[in-house]
Amino acid sequence: HQIRSVIDAERQLSRDLGRDAGRDEVATHLNLTVARVDRILQFKMMELSLDETTGDRSDVPLRDRIADGSTPSPETALIRAEARASVRAALRTLGERERRVLADRFGLRGGRARSLREIGAELGLSREAIRLIEKRAKDKLRRIVRGRSGRPGPRPRPDVHGVASGPRRPDPDHALLMRRTSGARNRHAARIFFQSATRSTRGGAGPVPASSAIRQ
Repeated sequence: HQIRSVIDAERQLSRDLGRDAGRDEVATHLNLTVARVDRILQFKMMELSLDETTGDRSDVPLRDRIADGSTPSPETALIRAEARASVRAALRTLGERERRVLADRFGLRGGRARSLREIGAELGLSREAIRLIEKRAKDKLRRIVRGRSGRPGPRPRPDVHGVASGPRRPDPDHALLMRRTSGARNRHAARIFFQSATRSTRGGAGPVPASSAIRQ
């Protein structure tokens, strides 16, 4: 697995060198080009999100719950609509500094992934501070991609006599549709988030505000 190979090589070299390994050193160690290493790392966060499990089926990763190519068009439309909503929600959870750190770490600004030390020097922060910012931002994105569990249910509705009744029983066909599309919806959200981020920051531009990054 190329992503795992790059991560393992970076960690091993950093331990051996006593400092952050440069992308050129990782590339030489793996007999790859620096550009190839950067492209591999751009997919690192998506891989992490797809390996996460979801609340309703904690033993099954998202990648194992993806709908196949025979998905009917109404389901596809639902997946895309809710994926876009997830992307907008994910972008709103990140502050400007978090977006910048992620863009630099995964090569979304100018195509070169940067080390924690490099980003820290530019922002005037320690390597550990940048690592914590990166971790916090990725945790936020993971929560959005896999969907939050434990949301409160609908409030009781008063009946015609003013007595509270229980929540309306969900339509079984709609419930089945939502179960079938949940995995694909979250995966699609992860994909379009990183595609959008790559397009929006291509060419060395700075971090893109959430309001403009979600415009299609």
